[in-house]
Formats: sequence, structure tokens, C-alpha cells
Amino acid sequence: MALGREKKTLELYDDTTGVFHFTTSNKEYLKKTLKDLSLDQEIIKTITVAVEPVSQKPEIQRLERIDLVKIDAEGAEQEILEDLRPLYPKIKIVILEYHMVEGLKNNSFDAIYNILSEYKFRVYVAGFYRNLENLTNPNVFMIMAKK
Repeated sequence: MALGREKKTLELYDDTTGVFHFTTSNKEYLKKTLKDLSLDQEIIKTITVAVEPVSQKPEIQRLERIDLVKIDAEGAEQEILEDLRPLYPKIKIVILEYHMVEGLKNNSFDAIYNILSEYKFRVYVAGFYRNLENLTNPNVFMIMAKK
């Protein structure tokens, strides 16, 4: 199961080699990356997963307080943050790993910042870093938002 703004199914694409430990919803980006690294593009495996909004789960709705939300969603951070809107009055801290993925729509840093600011979070960015072990998605920011 994956988390998102609405109940649906999502196709994810995996390189199947285990080299990158990389799964994405952007098949064209994965194909380009494999090609750039002179790897066979035919190794891509399609995985279909169910997406559910966490904000609609009764066990989550019953919580009086949520101390921490940690998100590492490989490019789906904005969609998850959109889904969390009804829960922000209960949430104290949000930490997320923000992935700058070429060609991925609907995952804007500005939109993420604006969502968190709208709910009175102070937003901190723990710098830009390059994870050399993950060649397919090397550009990542750590974002912490706290009330």
C-alpha cells in the first residue's frame, strides 16, 4: 500500500537489479537514467500498488495529537502533504526527505513550503546534498517543519 491524496492504484517502476534500490512512478526518468548508465532498459519491472489517503483512516482520525510525521516518498511528498491537511491541527512536527526528480510534476518545493507555512509550521531546510550511492536520484533536501 502507498499513501496519497486519493484512493486509486498506482504503477511504480523498479530497475529490478537491486543496484539502485530505486522505485519511481516516472518510468521515462528511470529509462533515461538506465540508458545514461549504459544499462539495459528492459530490466524495468512494473509494480501496481493501492494508494490510500492516510487522513481517511479511522484509527488516524481518532488520534488527539500526532507528535511526528516522517515522509520519505521518493517524489510523492506534495501529494501526501495535501492529504494531511485535515490533520495539521493535530500534527506537531513534519520531517520529510524532498526529492528533486527531473520531469516529476506535482512535487514542487514551493508548494510544499506553502502548504506547511499555511498551517503555521516554521519550515527549516537541512541543506542540499548529493547521495552518491543513489545515482538515479542524487538531489535531496531534508525539510523539517515544526509548530
